Amino acid sequence: MATLAASLIFTSVQVCSAQGKTYKVAYDYAYKAGYEGGKQDKAEGYDYEPEVVLAQPLFQALLKAIKRKISISKSQEVEWDQGFRDGFNAGFKDGYYGYPRKSTSFD
Repeated sequence: MATLAASLIFTSVQVCSAQGKTYKVAYDYAYKAGYEGGKQDKAEGYDYEPEVVLAQPLFQALLKAIKRKISISKSQEVEWDQGFRDGFNAGFKDGYYGYPRKSTSFD
């Protein structure tokens, strides 16, 4: 499934979660992973289930590693998690249904 797409994010995460931008940074990174994951899942014949992908233990481990790598503080964690979830779901939907990929602040 789309877990491999999350590894794309992990290898390219930059330290750029400045205060107030945490949600946007998380959303943009996750959108890219979700988009690729959605395309991959559709091509492999999987159902549209982004929540199943997000709940996978390997995916959760990658998310924790990303947060450690960019030093997300406890006060930023809720904002990061929400941005990541929203971005991944939006990207997965676009990729799965073949919608054009939206640009992000990291393109």
